Amino acid sequence: IKPVVTPHISRIEVLTSDGGGVQRFDKPLEIRFWVSHQQPMARGCLSFHIVNAQQQAVIHAEIYSRDLEFGRTSGCTTLICRFPRLRMNVGQFYLRTHLSEPPGGETYETLDGIGHFEIVASEVRSLWGWRTDACAYHEDYVWETVEASVEPAL
Repeated sequence: IKPVVTPHISRIEVLTSDGGGVQRFDKPLEIRFWVSHQQPMARGCLSFHIVNAQQQAVIHAEIYSRDLEFGRTSGCTTLICRFPRLRMNVGQFYLRTHLSEPPGGETYETLDGIGHFEIVASEVRSLWGWRTDACAYHEDYVWETVEASVEPAL
């Protein structure tokens, strides 16, 4: 009798900008997931969080059959998630993953505390310095000044 092996993540790689688990702010980050599905899935779904040292999920990313189909036949699928310019604040981070069918379907596996990496400052300057407690994420933004000859009424 051949044992049934439920779908699971067999390997994860966090490919940081500097290698060795060191990621520069505002540089590309790539995360690869190898999903083994010797038992086919009706519709594979993978989601993950990037979690900070305070155990707060900073980023959520997901892939499911509507986006890119995977897992319908027996085998192994490599899923690659790319962040072209990761703008999370400096600090220590890890991954939390969830492999399942769509909501209401089977849950195959949840992993927590894996794929540790550190985000460090880059050439982008911060006026008050880089601090882990300042925020979780830095968004792109644009300022504008408008000179006014009269103060606005309250």
